[in-house]
Amino acid sequence: MKRGIAIVSTLIMTAILALMLMALFTATRASLFGGMVHHRKVAALYAAEAGLAVTMAELEANGFTPPSSTLTGTLQGGSWSVTFAGGPGPGALDSVNNLQNTAGSAESYRGPNTVPPASALIIVRAQCGGVERVLEAMVTRGMTGANLTRAIQSTGTVTMIGDAMVDGIKALDDLTPVPGHIQSNSAGPGTVIKWDPQGGAANITGTVSSVATGAAIDLAGYTPGGGVPQTGVGAAAFPVIDIPGEISAKSSSPAPTFNATGVSSLGTGDYYHSGDVTLNGDLDLDGANLYVTGNLTVNGSISGKGSIYVQGETSFQGDASIEGNADSNIALFSKGSVSLKGFNGSQYLAALGATHPQLDIYTKQASAAIKGQQDLVAGYGAQVLAGSYWGPFEKYRRALGQPGSGAASLPPEASPDGGPWNADNFGKMKAYILDPANGIPDSTAKAFIVERIGDLGDMNQMVANIYPDHDTAINTFLATGSTKAIMDAAGDYASADWITWGTVFQSSLVHVQKINYNKLGTAYFQGQIFTNGYLLAENEVTILGAVLAQGDSSLPVTTVGGVTVKPGDLYLGNGTRVTFVEDFFDDGGANFAGTSLSVATWLGR
Repeated sequence: MKRGIAIVSTLIMTAILALMLMALFTATRASLFGGMVHHRKVAALYAAEAGLAVTMAELEANGFTPPSSTLTGTLQGGSWSVTFAGGPGPGALDSVNNLQNTAGSAESYRGPNTVPPASALIIVRAQCGGVERVLEAMVTRGMTGANLTRAIQSTGTVTMIGDAMVDGIKALDDLTPVPGHIQSNSAGPGTVIKWDPQGGAANITGTVSSVATGAAIDLAGYTPGGGVPQTGVGAAAFPVIDIPGEISAKSSSPAPTFNATGVSSLGTGDYYHSGDVTLNGDLDLDGANLYVTGNLTVNGSISGKGSIYVQGETSFQGDASIEGNADSNIALFSKGSVSLKGFNGSQYLAALGATHPQLDIYTKQASAAIKGQQDLVAGYGAQVLAGSYWGPFEKYRRALGQPGSGAASLPPEASPDGGPWNADNFGKMKAYILDPANGIPDSTAKAFIVERIGDLGDMNQMVANIYPDHDTAINTFLATGSTKAIMDAAGDYASADWITWGTVFQSSLVHVQKINYNKLGTAYFQGQIFTNGYLLAENEVTILGAVLAQGDSSLPVTTVGGVTVKPGDLYLGNGTRVTFVEDFFDDGGANFAGTSLSVATWLGR
C-alpha cells in the first residue's frame, strides 16, 4: 500500500517537473528568439544609421550629387540601401536630392514642396536576418545666413562717404522695391553710424538703427525712407559661420588650377589651397567652393556662383562687365578684412573730357540718357513703355545704342527732349577712346571703362545690328544671360504683349538698376559678403546682395586713408551703393547654402 502511494506521488511529481521543464524551455526559447529579434533590430538600426552617414559623406564628396542612383553597404551582418528618385512621383522608399537647388522646394512621397531648398530627404532601408528597419532623415547644407533681412549689418561702426545709396529689390528679375535697412550692433560710445555728405546725396530706403543710444547716429540731417533713425534697439542676429573650421574640413579636397593672368575658371566641386593666392585677372566660379588658408588677392573680378572661404584677408576690384544671369551670386566668407575697390570712372571720364571736348559731349549725353532710363525704371511696369513707338524709353535707348540707320544724330521726333542728341553715344565714346589719333594712353582704367561702355552700348543696340531676329535675342538672354540688344528686343515684345513678355522685360530692366548710372565706372559685386574683420569699399562700387561684418577682436586695428578701422567696421566711400536682393535670402535666411551636411530631422518608420 505504501509502495503504491509512493509510486503515485513520484509520478505526480515527475509530471509536475516535466511541466515545469517544458514551461522553462518555452520561456527560454521565447526569450532567446526575442533576444535574437532585438539584436537584429538593433543591428538593422545601426546599419541604417551607417547608411545615412555614408550617403551624407558621398553627397559631400561629389558636389551634393550621389555617385549613383542606388547606394548600398553592410555593417556587422546588416545591409542597407538608399535609392534616389529618378523623376516625378517618388515612392515611399525613394530618397529625394534637392541639395543643389537653393531657391525652390522639391516633391517627395509626402507631396509637392516637402523637401526644402538646399536639403535632401534620405530614406535608408536596412535589413538583418529578416528584420527590416526604415530610417528617414532630412539633411541640409545648413543655410548660412539666418535672419538676413538687412542690406548692411555690423558689430562695429558704419561710415558712408559722399553719395550714399542703400536700397533693395525683390529679385534680379523682379524690380519691386524692398527696404534697404542698416544696423550696427555696436554699443558705442560715440557715433556708430555716420554719413559724411562731402557734396553728395543720400538715398537710404529702409531703417537705420543701432544698439547704442544717445547721439549714436549722425546722418547730417538726412531722414531715411524708413523714418527717423532708431537708437537703443535689440541686436541683430548674425549667422554662425566657423570660417577656419569650414576650411580645415575641406583640407583633403583637390587643389585648384589658377592662371597667373587672365581668367581662372573653376568647375563644380570643392577646392583647397594652402597659403596665399594672388591672381592678376578674374576668378570665375562655376558652382565651385574655394577654400584658402592664406590671403586671397584678385586684381580683377570674382563672378559666377559658388562660395569662397578665406582664412586671411580678401581683396578684389569688382566686375567691369554686365551679366544677365540672375542666378549668379557669390558667398564670400573672409576671416580677415575685405577690400573691394573699383576706380573712379566718373573722375576718369571728366578728366578726359577736359582736354577732349567731343568726348565730353558724348559722356554727358550718355549720362543724361541713362539717368532718364533709370528714372523710368523707378516706376517699373507697363508705364515704362508708355507712349508711341518712339516712347520715352525707346528714345533713351536710341541715344545710347545704334538705332540701325547709321545716323550720327537723332531726329527731333526721336530725341528724348526734341533737342539735338547724338545716336549711339556709348559706341561713339568707345570708338573715340580707342582711336590712336586721340592719344589716350593705355591703362587699367582705360580697359575697364572701354569694357563697361561697350557692354552698355551693346545692351542698347538695335536687334538687327546683332541678331537675325527678336526671338534669337530674347532666347540668348534667357539661356546665357547675354544682354546684347535686350532692351530693344524685350521692349518691342513687351509693348505688344505685356502679359506674355512683361516678365522678360523686367528681367532685362534689372541691368538698368544694377549699376549707379550716374557713375559710368561703377564696379559691382553680386552676392553676400561676410567678414570677421572690417570691410572697405570705395571708388564707385555697387554691391548687390548684403554686407555683414561680425568683428573678431583678436584681429588687428588698421588705419586706411587716415581713418582707423577695427574688426566689425564698414567703410563705404566714394559713391558705394548697397542694394539688398531679397530673393538671395529665402524666408529671412540666405540661400547661400553651407558646404557640409547636417541632419535637420530624423525618424524611424
